Amino acid sequence: DFIRYIDAVAINKQSSLVAAGTSTGNITVWDISSGECIKTISESNSGIQCMAFGADNLFAYSASNGDIVIFNSIEDEEKVILNAHEKPVYSLSFNNDGNLLLSASGDGTTKLWDMTKRLCIRQFPQSF
Repeated sequence: DFIRYIDAVAINKQSSLVAAGTSTGNITVWDISSGECIKTISESNSGIQCMAFGADNLFAYSASNGDIVIFNSIEDEEKVILNAHEKPVYSLSFNNDGNLLLSASGDGTTKLWDMTKRLCIRQFPQSF
């Protein structure tokens, strides 16, 4: 048996959903009050490195390939893939309104993304 490790977790802004991502590339989202699984996502290419919820259940995650995958809502099936970084993304964070996303990568960059346009609007180089 192959052991799956949980590498990333997130809770939504309303404290009603939790998500866990594994080293084998699976994400499970549960309703906190019922404990019911409401969504599973399989990222077959690589393990999940990080994930974050934004306003209105906007959801983003990154696997070890450097891409960021975004769902407008965790209930949606349609997703947008940003070719974000050259190396794995290790951290994602939305602002309170969900219109900005910050990503940090092993490529030494931190990028600020406009979520309405799905574009990088600023790149911060490694400075230490």
